[in-house]
Amino acid sequence: MTTWLEKLGPLAGLAGVVILFAVLRPAEFATGGNAEIMLLQTAVVATAALGMTLVIVSGGIDLSVGAQIALATVTLASLLAAGWAPAAAVLATVFASPVYAHISYTGRNFGTITTSGSTIAGQAVSSSFGWADATDADWGDSHRFRAYRFTLSSPTSVAITAQRQNLVTGTASGQQTGNHDVLLPALSLYSGLSHTSSPLAHDESSLSVEWLITTFGTSAGTGLGGSGKEGSLNALGAWSIGNSLTDWPDVPADPRTDSLRSFTFVGYAADGSATNFGSTPGLVGDGVADGFVTTTFWNLSPGDYSLFVGGANYAAQSTETATFGAAGTAFPTYGLTVTVAPVPEPGAFVLAGIGIVGAAWAGMRRRVALLGRGA
Repeated sequence: MTTWLEKLGPLAGLAGVVILFAVLRPAEFATGGNAEIMLLQTAVVATAALGMTLVIVSGGIDLSVGAQIALATVTLASLLAAGWAPAAAVLATVFASPVYAHISYTGRNFGTITTSGSTIAGQAVSSSFGWADATDADWGDSHRFRAYRFTLSSPTSVAITAQRQNLVTGTASGQQTGNHDVLLPALSLYSGLSHTSSPLAHDESSLSVEWLITTFGTSAGTGLGGSGKEGSLNALGAWSIGNSLTDWPDVPADPRTDSLRSFTFVGYAADGSATNFGSTPGLVGDGVADGFVTTTFWNLSPGDYSLFVGGANYAAQSTETATFGAAGTAFPTYGLTVTVAPVPEPGAFVLAGIGIVGAAWAGMRRRVALLGRGA
């Protein structure tokens, strides 16, 4: 009996609800038109539930289904509003899910930083070498980073900390496939934002490659479009990247949906030393390769900021690429925690000290006066 209820209980409950409303309101509920409306309204949830069933039956879990539904809905509506043919818009929407893995701030928006900081944990970054690779002359792939954002409404000094986090081993969102003690985090801060809605920016988009070609030419004969660059991201300087639903050179950039975004370099911080992140001239780390790095950016101007965090183990570029990338499988992922918090200006500490000394002096004078009256 218990087994029967466990297997067929939900279905029996649904059948009971249908029968109840069919009896109570036969003229309105028990009609073909109403049945069609209910099927249409539940089609999206039913499709998502079918996909989730397959994931769970295979022993996994996926927390991104809601975000994927929202992305597909917004993408299709935006493309139709932009004048795309329905068939082309549907095809573009199908390709929107892979694009979702490009530069995105979903779940990594610190909001406006005012009087208190916040921490975002449970993120996973792809590869342990992304940041280190983006410090050399041929730049790096933005897919090897985790992008965060925050906003300042007034001049503010900000402390940023990145540290590795031991997540549950697995391939779903919020899990990791690499070993916990491998990641040495590093970060680069920029003024500016990438695209916040589909289509999202990525290194191989038509606009990205066209910008690299225009900026660096094609004489190198290697890299994206012959520009000599492995990717769009420059961990130690300014760079630009464009969005699109397709890769270069398959389809030219579409001015109706595609645009270029630029990032102005603010600064960086890296865990460890040249032993792990390479010998790029002038590059300085915190000296201790312990999976933790923190730095303060003083007196930042109001505006929007993007923070890109990646791995600082340059040597892993060859080992992980040979083991994973070249074999056509995903790079290992590593758990990550990032904190952004406002820092009082040094003058504030001085004023606070003066205030404390002044209050103590005033209190001392009152006590002396009271003792004098008592005498």
